Amino acid sequence: MKKNILALLITVICIITSGCAAENRVISLIEKENYAKAQEVYYSTISGNHEKELDLEYSIDAYVSDMLDKYNNGKISYDEAYESIARIEASGLYGYCLDAYMSLQMYDQSKQSYENGLAEMEIGDYKSAMISFYFVNATSSYYDSACEKAEEAKTEFLNAAIAQAEDAFDDTDYFRGYENAISCLSDAGSTLININPYMDDAALQLIYDKRAELTDEFTETAIADANNVFSNGTNYEGAISLLTDAYNYTYGDDARIYTELCKYTDAYIENAVAEAQQIYNESRDYEAAASHLQSAIGVVGENETLRSEIERYASYAPVLLTSLDPIKKGDWLSVGTDMKKIYTDVSNNVYDSHTVIAPRCSSYRDKTEDDSYVSYYLNSEYTTLTGVLYRPYDSLSCTSVWKKTPVIKIYGDGILLYEAPSITQNTFNPISLNVNVTGVRELKIVNYGIWTETDSFDIYSKCYHPKVCLAEMYLSK
Repeated sequence: MKKNILALLITVICIITSGCAAENRVISLIEKENYAKAQEVYYSTISGNHEKELDLEYSIDAYVSDMLDKYNNGKISYDEAYESIARIEASGLYGYCLDAYMSLQMYDQSKQSYENGLAEMEIGDYKSAMISFYFVNATSSYYDSACEKAEEAKTEFLNAAIAQAEDAFDDTDYFRGYENAISCLSDAGSTLININPYMDDAALQLIYDKRAELTDEFTETAIADANNVFSNGTNYEGAISLLTDAYNYTYGDDARIYTELCKYTDAYIENAVAEAQQIYNESRDYEAAASHLQSAIGVVGENETLRSEIERYASYAPVLLTSLDPIKKGDWLSVGTDMKKIYTDVSNNVYDSHTVIAPRCSSYRDKTEDDSYVSYYLNSEYTTLTGVLYRPYDSLSCTSVWKKTPVIKIYGDGILLYEAPSITQNTFNPISLNVNVTGVRELKIVNYGIWTETDSFDIYSKCYHPKVCLAEMYLSK
């Protein structure tokens, strides 16, 4: 019984070892580049047996992996590993040689990247060193060391960038120094992220902290400089301009500069509004007041308060009285004329024809204030009425002596505010009028007084002409 079991065991071992011997013999023949014999052994002892075919494939896999591992660990050269794979490929008995070549190439590139990184570290090119070390594959035997070296390169790169930023900041022109320093730090941060999008926060935080430190120093210098510019208490423009530039240099990200800028801007606006009011109070020059405020906008930019004040002064522009719609008008007074002899005075001064207020009459009886007037509603919005009284050029044609003096009166809510002086045929100069209409709601203008001319062909036909006209009357607030 024991003899039978021993015989069976020996048989099994022989079968197993005969299979292994076939696989090993094929690999041995391939190593010797005896490809024909290797194929002969394969077809005679392995081909057609699925299990043996898999065993051969696994054996060649192990052989190739062993060659790659040896190269990865520096035990054989690149050429030796490459030739081993080439022999397997030449045998025609293995279908995964391309993968083997790619793995060998990856190990070789990792080795080259590691060696390049070391060389770049030597010459201080830490940016390139980081890139080289990051290209070392995680399966490479150089990977752990490459990670350590990459950290060293990153540290040196950050130190160099920070030092460069500090040197740039140390400039007599602190604006230029800050701009260059921030540029250095921004470039460094971008470089780190481009090299490794998953760069650890600690590295980037060093850059952010240095940027914040330099920004604080820049802010303190700018604020002190602005205070110095404003030391005389009047140079708002200089302080605002400086702080605006400083705020823009920090990309609008510094609250202290913004607070200081608002302080000077608010004070400047308040001062500009007060100065504009003073200009207007002194001369009633609404245009000069608005211009002063427009200049302030040029300093601080568009501003609601300044714009509102400009609009307020614009509303002070004189309003042509005849541009308003009359609320009442007598039958014997006209507003506007197309007769040149009427809108031209005896001294040949020409007035806006649309503004002429003149009496007209075609009746024999004399007119009264109830016949020849015009009324306007002012709603208590104005303070002054200005204009001119004049004899029209047409009156020079009158050859008879005026028996009655023309009447020109101005009423405010029924109260007489103005009565024109006596105007005769010896009056040649126009008369300016300036009437206080403060608080007046209804303004009434009376103008009557005409002279007549008999038609030479019909003694019963008469023409009527105004003795005095009013023109270019303006309301001011």
